[in-house]
Amino acid sequence: MARQLLKEAADAGNTDGMTYLATMVEDTNPGQARRLYERAAQAGNTIAMVRLGTLLESVGAGDIGGLIGFGNLAQDSDPAEARRRYEQAAEAGNADAMYNLGKLIRDSEPDKARHWFQQAADAGEADGLVGLGVLLTDEDPGKARRLFEQAAEAGNATAMFNLGNLLADSDPEQAIGWMRRAASAGHAMVMYRLGYLIRDPGPDRNPPVVAAGRGTR
Repeated sequence: MARQLLKEAADAGNTDGMTYLATMVEDTNPGQARRLYERAAQAGNTIAMVRLGTLLESVGAGDIGGLIGFGNLAQDSDPAEARRRYEQAAEAGNADAMYNLGKLIRDSEPDKARHWFQQAADAGEADGLVGLGVLLTDEDPGKARRLFEQAAEAGNATAMFNLGNLLADSDPEQAIGWMRRAASAGHAMVMYRLGYLIRDPGPDRNPPVVAAGRGTR
């Protein structure tokens, strides 16, 4: 029933209808999802721009889960187009797009990535703080810690996880506390890392691994 109503709305030119219908069919009919996102994006729907960019990025980056989930769409993947969609939505003020754009270009263009992470943070996106922290982890760990703490206090599970990693050697007790909070907030990687910290609380550990995924969403 819901799908039929969304289809009717999409057929009538409603961009929200197109976007939400696309999210429903991504797994079963990725080609249709892409066409719906493109129609909505062309009409100015920034959520569709972000979703389309994410879809194109996931299969374009060679992500195995993405390749399996999107099947034949992989042959049409286009990271450059993903970037263009993110830029379009980011320029329109979409904070998710700002973060996604920063993440997409973090390794190749760190200065531009920093700009977009900052823009996302200024727009109230806690993941923007996480992105900035990741970029600063080696350069300025003190500032990275403050950024992670700010995002963590806003409920961002990835920031909690990153704090745990950052403090693993200098303050293992506090690190475990942040890992426990990240686990309670649903972070996928934290149970392995938490078990490792509890099992081996000494200083001779592998260097912390800083995650840069989405927060609690």
